[in-house]
Amino acid sequence: MSYSIDDIVNMIVDNPKPVILFDTCALLDIVRSAIRDNISAEVISAASTLTSSDDNWLVSSEVVDIEWGNNIDTVETETRNSVKNLHKRALVFKEALEHSTSPEKWTYSKHFTSYDLEQNLKSISNNLRESLTLIENDAICTQRASNRVIQCIAPASKGKSEFKDCLIVEHYIELGNRLKTSGFSNSIIFISSNKSDFGSPYDIIEPIKTEFNNANIQYIGDIKSAIRLCV
Repeated sequence: MSYSIDDIVNMIVDNPKPVILFDTCALLDIVRSAIRDNISAEVISAASTLTSSDDNWLVSSEVVDIEWGNNIDTVETETRNSVKNLHKRALVFKEALEHSTSPEKWTYSKHFTSYDLEQNLKSISNNLRESLTLIENDAICTQRASNRVIQCIAPASKGKSEFKDCLIVEHYIELGNRLKTSGFSNSIIFISSNKSDFGSPYDIIEPIKTEFNNANIQYIGDIKSAIRLCV
């Protein structure tokens, strides 16, 4: 179920605790962590921790929920195919080792794909998604997102409209600003690994950096890092 920004502000102010705002990639990275060197496997246990506790407000735009649904099957398939290729490379390694003069041998009892890891990670990602409080699309935020695209303001840029990212950012900035006005003092954390459109947490693209600062939003690259900052 989705709620208006005002409704979510009231819910949070009535029960203050840290707020975590999710980009779509933060949810998809849970599945990708099995095959990408730049994603820590700790995001998996961190996601489960968030789902099983009630210590934080877990919030996302409706756009994130839709994007997850549009992309999760592709990410799951990519992960499974990568695991298959990993198993093939392991077989090559095993055969080479057996033909070598090394006294060491290597064995494994199961095919890598038999663990169904990608299905398990998809389930963890989905559990987190289902735990999110969704912000319904707001007309003013949508208009501001359109203006960002027209004026090529980050996360939009020349040749890249990134309208969905603009929608997500505008809704989160508006939420942060309204919480600030209400006197909310807990952490507000935005999680995304999308450095190309947002920059890195240590080098945020303007004007997003200023807008986040004004709305008291901290930008973090993954779930495990966000948990450490929740106060």
